[in-house]
Amino acid sequence: MKYDIVIKNADILTPLERFSGDIAIKDEKIVTIGTIEKYADIEIDANGRIVLPGLIDVHVHFDLRVSNTTTADDFYTGSISAAFGGITTVIDFTDPLPHATLPECISKRLEVAKKSFIDYGLHAVIVNWESSRKEEIKEAVEMGVASFKFFTTYSESERRTDTPALLECFKEIAKYKGIAMVHSEDDEIVREFTQKTKKSPENYPYARPSIAEGLAIRTVSYLAEKTGVKLHIAHLSSEEGVNAVKEAVKNSKIDISVETAPHYLWLTKEEAGIYNSVCPPLREKKDRLALWEAVKSGIISIVSSDHCAFTKEQKDIGKEDFRKIPYGLPGVETIWPLFYTAGHFSYSIPIQQLLSFMTINPAKRFGIYPKKGVIAPGSDADIVVLSEGSRLVTSGVLHSASEYTPYEGAKLYGFPDIVISRGHILVKDGRFEGKRSGKFIRTGGIRE
Repeated sequence: MKYDIVIKNADILTPLERFSGDIAIKDEKIVTIGTIEKYADIEIDANGRIVLPGLIDVHVHFDLRVSNTTTADDFYTGSISAAFGGITTVIDFTDPLPHATLPECISKRLEVAKKSFIDYGLHAVIVNWESSRKEEIKEAVEMGVASFKFFTTYSESERRTDTPALLECFKEIAKYKGIAMVHSEDDEIVREFTQKTKKSPENYPYARPSIAEGLAIRTVSYLAEKTGVKLHIAHLSSEEGVNAVKEAVKNSKIDISVETAPHYLWLTKEEAGIYNSVCPPLREKKDRLALWEAVKSGIISIVSSDHCAFTKEQKDIGKEDFRKIPYGLPGVETIWPLFYTAGHFSYSIPIQQLLSFMTINPAKRFGIYPKKGVIAPGSDADIVVLSEGSRLVTSGVLHSASEYTPYEGAKLYGFPDIVISRGHILVKDGRFEGKRSGKFIRTGGIRE
């Protein structure tokens, strides 16, 4: 057999094993692993460098309309930035259009996402729920979208779903083995603290206290216990939130997964301010330590970027009032280097354990394993060859259209030299070589 690509002399690393060998790729799939001598159109010598499965980021926001603006990155620039960080699959979100059904929102989003160079799935965002819409959940699952995003806050923008509606939705999602993904902050507490907090940007973290996160997690965990739905807690940010998850796991048999984001693992509210405004906000040092302990213990099982990039000019709209700031940070390109550098060198977590948070764990949770998340025959040929050294992070070397990074000047390890997505070379030695090759990836769930 003539292969499309053979990667020679690889130090192959997966969450399950580490070994030396060659990887052969044909028709976008990994076809064999071992000692390969047969001819290929393209031969890449890894020269003993670490080779990983393509990384998965299950929480990104490309081309998102929010706060009277649109994110700096669309699927074109966002997917390029992701590729330079070793990300070969993302899961984005539908845009809940007024008076549109979930299937209509999914179809519209799939058209927007065609700009992507990497593969993508979708979470369906649910707002303005009514009982008459139950059939839409089944239809969404049939379309390949089996996870559904809810907000327990943002009542001012009408994105909040109240508790009775959550209960009804959770019951319906559980019928189809779907996942309820929740942004968990108690709306009453947020509204009260926001009203009492001075509105300059540096005070923003005080407007959304961690007790709001803990209380909301306790509520949705109880609903998950009563309905049997699979629950996914998005962007856990605090010690309070960690404790709420611990209680839920200890006191019930809920099927729960938890993600956090690199900004909560790397930054604290001392680095907050208008350009580092994100929701939930940056927390105390004790919260960062609690999150790392939750990573070590497995309470947190997924790390995602929550990439929601804006330019400084866009952020400046809230320079007098934090309520007007478009919240979010660029991060899809730096998530793995940040997680690996801090996790391995500061917290002594083995690289294989760290790797599971962005490969096998999200792939299994969202029903795309073994197509994604592993180097194995039959899996998609999503391959990352890591650089051996460190790189200094500056806005000038990154590829997000936000044109700034919260991690300016950080020395990070784990950036890739080569990135291959479904057998197509996207990044090689600092150059982008991709063609428009991203495809929609159906996520899990059952279809009746």
